[in-house]
Amino acid sequence: MGSRPNPRPVAWANNITGEGIVVGIIDTGVNGGHVALNQSFAGVWMDPYFNRSGPSDPHDHGTLVAGIIMGRANGVGVEPGAKYVACAGLNSQGSGIEYMLIRCAQYLITETPRPYVINNAWGGPLADATCLPGRISAELCNSTYSPGNQADVISVGATSEIDAVLLNSDRGPSPDGLLKPELSAPGSNIVSCWYGYDNYRTTTDVTLASAHVTRAVALILSAHPTWTFDDILDALITSAVHPTLSNEDRICGLPGPGDYPNYSFDHGRIDVAAALGL
Repeated sequence: MGSRPNPRPVAWANNITGEGIVVGIIDTGVNGGHVALNQSFAGVWMDPYFNRSGPSDPHDHGTLVAGIIMGRANGVGVEPGAKYVACAGLNSQGSGIEYMLIRCAQYLITETPRPYVINNAWGGPLADATCLPGRISAELCNSTYSPGNQADVISVGATSEIDAVLLNSDRGPSPDGLLKPELSAPGSNIVSCWYGYDNYRTTTDVTLASAHVTRAVALILSAHPTWTFDDILDALITSAVHPTLSNEDRICGLPGPGDYPNYSFDHGRIDVAAALGL
């Protein structure tokens, strides 16, 4: 097993901070007044539930996501040079309806500035899965759900500090037989922004893994602004770390002759510095 990587020193030493990149966030909102985020808003915001006039977050999930991606204080965030646009596609209870989520996506991709990448740390309906402590049930196989099981998105599994797959991380294949998720990223004991002006929270949540891939995409685009979706995904896949598989990691089967790719780590845990060629 390895340990969780920190891409900041290598990327920042090479002047790669996400400068010029706009990230979209569809979630519960963003605490726009937080000290680590109050310089990052790019001016595009919509709240289809409550019509709040500017970025705010009565829940906290969207703020955790935003802090992971672009926090500028207290050691959170990897791309402090990036900006965000956001739409509250989820309500104050952290749930939402398809119509509102679609409305948010349409809004963000038609406004100016238009985001280069959009983070969607949500999905549904929830898989009917069973976990026993220390073991992975075969019922977790084929547990990916929309939008993460769609062909035209990068979907993400969650790992711990010691590069183990979290027990409640979804596993493939997708209902269509796709290798989903494509990549894994940290989701355990993540420090990020919370309520108030300068509050922080340590959280374990599989949905936070997507924010690590979103910030990786933004850093890559900052360094390589002409790269396409396929270029970015290929860089992340070919540079991914391959933790040693346990018997539980093999329970859903292996799509090829080797341990990688698989239906637990998929192509592996992201290594942003390696994807940047640093």
